[in-house]
Amino acid sequence: MIIIKPKYAKLLDMWSRYAKVAVCEDYLKCIEPGRVVVLTDEVPLKKPPDVVFADVNNLCLNLGSGATNIGNCLNLDVRPLPNVDFVVNLEEAKLPFPDGFFKEIHAIDVIEHVSYRRVKQLLAEIARVTACGGILHVRVPDMELIAKYLLEGRFPGAHGDWFETMSWYIYGEQDYPENTHKSAFTKETLKQLLEGAGFSILKLFNETGHPNAVAIASKLC
Repeated sequence: MIIIKPKYAKLLDMWSRYAKVAVCEDYLKCIEPGRVVVLTDEVPLKKPPDVVFADVNNLCLNLGSGATNIGNCLNLDVRPLPNVDFVVNLEEAKLPFPDGFFKEIHAIDVIEHVSYRRVKQLLAEIARVTACGGILHVRVPDMELIAKYLLEGRFPGAHGDWFETMSWYIYGEQDYPENTHKSAFTKETLKQLLEGAGFSILKLFNETGHPNAVAIASKLC
């Protein structure tokens, strides 16, 4: 549940399709059981337990969050999990946020689950909702490293027999319909895609112990 003050009520039209939203001047009167996020420009010093205060001047988005929380970020995922604030299918919908809404976005292990036909549009949407100078964190499988491991006959972790392990790294875990890899990346193609979407690369590296490419990028003004 997301609680917003009346002065932010214009967000209700944008969000009501994707999230449970309440408009309250006093958030304490609207709290319900479960995850509660209060969108505010006045974060209290004493915070009630189980309430997340999202500072409108320093907002963060956890894109494709799954069951993982990152600080006070808003969580967006395709599945209506208990910790998910916005239920959005990235294959179909635009991101339901105003331009430049977030100072920081985490897209960890998510972009590879979007069709390669849709990736550039998704990155353009991420750029649109990222503030000027905002930071984007991305992690995707690195197909160059996966190919290296495959040719060497070894992977850093086992996920069943060789066939199952190879398939897991290339095509994803596939334990629910959306958890399938639909796009492939190397560090170079990730760099090109992010720069094409309007980001400047700050860091680009391979994750230790896993064939992932990690990028930290800044939104160009």
